[in-house]
Amino acid sequence: MEQGKHGVRRPAKAWLHTRWVSLVPALILIFFVASAAMSPRTTQAVDEPADPITPPAQLTALSPSPDAVGNATDPVTLTPAAFIAGGLAATNDEVQPSATPLPLPTMTSTPAVPTATAIPPTPTSTPSGPTPTPDQDAAGNAQPVDGTIRVPVLMYHYIRINPVASDRLGYGLSVPPTDFAAQMAWLVQNGYHAVFPSELTAAITRAAPLPTKPIVLTFDDGYRDFYDKAWPVLKQYGLKSSSAVITSFADKGDRGDLSYMNWNMIGELDRSGLVEIASHTLSHPDLTRLSPGQRWAELSQSKDLIERHLGHPCVAFVYPSGRYDGATLADAKRAGYQIAFTTNDGKVRAPQDSGTILQLPRVRVAGGTTIAGFAKNLG
Repeated sequence: MEQGKHGVRRPAKAWLHTRWVSLVPALILIFFVASAAMSPRTTQAVDEPADPITPPAQLTALSPSPDAVGNATDPVTLTPAAFIAGGLAATNDEVQPSATPLPLPTMTSTPAVPTATAIPPTPTSTPSGPTPTPDQDAAGNAQPVDGTIRVPVLMYHYIRINPVASDRLGYGLSVPPTDFAAQMAWLVQNGYHAVFPSELTAAITRAAPLPTKPIVLTFDDGYRDFYDKAWPVLKQYGLKSSSAVITSFADKGDRGDLSYMNWNMIGELDRSGLVEIASHTLSHPDLTRLSPGQRWAELSQSKDLIERHLGHPCVAFVYPSGRYDGATLADAKRAGYQIAFTTNDGKVRAPQDSGTILQLPRVRVAGGTTIAGFAKNLG
């Protein structure tokens, strides 16, 4: 009997256990459905970016609650479903955010633009040497008794060692670089002041003041050795000079002929402020043997070419081989030259030579001239 009773009870307990387990999910589902029905629905704009500048108000039970990206939502009431979701915690019937609010982005202030500090201009170094020409109000050259200022105008051609020993003409025209450097050093040591032909023009025509012991340094033909050998020495001592160029020779220099300066070199010299460029015609002819048209072309076109290359007037002229006549003088004046030099020996007198300013003499510096002879020629 006992065995039969146990056999009947066991199936009943198993049936009840099975029924209870199957009812649990249904009861849980009913519980959640009922909770959701009792809770008011909220609307969240989760796709809107948070305002990066305005901070959200203090969150309370009556204030909007933040969503995952910090957006405001409608007021909410604590419900079991919300509690289970873990988004809020109840305290004294008020709803407080359980999550730390997103930090407000800190406004990065734009750095103040520093006030530009004016950079003082770099002073341009003035070449050293006794070259300044005084202002009109400054004391001029010490006047001789007769009121005449005598200005030696030195005439150079080549600054080189004569390449052919038997070439006597070339020897006479060639001053070796070491001799030339010694001559320039002697001028500086003895108080000579180099001036431009244009400054001599002002002294002759307007009685403009000149420095004490004025001197003019002229170089004929536009040879390359002036740029390579003479110019470095002149620049070292700050001595002004004048280079008379033959424009066809400058064109040869542009074509690669190393015997002559090219236009770039001539322009560099002009821009240095220590070299004044003069005209020596287009092709170095004897102007007294040309037709009027040819003579005019040599005088005027060479001047025009120089002015186009340099961008300013060319005022000085040097007669090829020193040859000129009355017609040549007239054309030189008509072309616009203000001063012109010959190969006649002598020193310029200022202001007495105003009537002959287009046929001024010079002092030739020949090859082989000693320092003693150089000094004597200037006396």
